[in-house]
Amino acid sequence: MSSTVIDRLTEIQDKVVESVSSFQEPVVETVRKAVDTVEERIPELPTEKLTEKLPTARELVDNQFEFASRMLQVSRDFVVAILEALEPVTEKVVKPSEPTATRKPATTKKASSEKAAA
Repeated sequence: MSSTVIDRLTEIQDKVVESVSSFQEPVVETVRKAVDTVEERIPELPTEKLTEKLPTARELVDNQFEFASRMLQVSRDFVVAILEALEPVTEKVVKPSEPTATRKPATTKKASSEKAAA
């Protein structure tokens, strides 16, 4: 039974990821068109010494996603440790089932092609 629930949950998660991914490309394309439209109208600004010491937007994004990944791993490890600590009690209340194979998350076509290109 649990594998059926997990399979259904994973199916729904895959659809959510697919939906989110399908909206991203048109948004990026719209941003590119907007940048093309206004880029020539924005004058070059002198760079201050302060701005030279600031990280780029990409560096900030990379840093924050790395942090989020580490936080997710720490949170997962914590929850798994709690579940393991609870096992003596939960095994008396809930019949343990055979562990099901963990499915790999669905990847978008773009992510797959980027991995292949790397």
